[in-house]
Amino acid sequence: MNPVINTVQTSVDTGTSANLKLLDKICCLDDMLSVDGDADAAVEARVQIGWNKFRQLILLLTNMDMSFVMRKRLYSSCV
Repeated sequence: MNPVINTVQTSVDTGTSANLKLLDKICCLDDMLSVDGDADAAVEARVQIGWNKFRQLILLLTNMDMSFVMRKRLYSSCV
């Protein structure tokens, strides 16, 4: 996931040598923060993280050397 998402490039002059950029959205600690306080971006980010973690377990879930009961328990813990 891209940690910083900026759709509008805006900068603020602070009067010092520093120049700050205003961002529409930012990902901080696996949570998407939005300027307008909308939770849609945060929910979408969490769903994407969940699917990515689930995909990491595909090899274990499809491993026929593991018992069906163990694979079922693993799947149930994910869902």
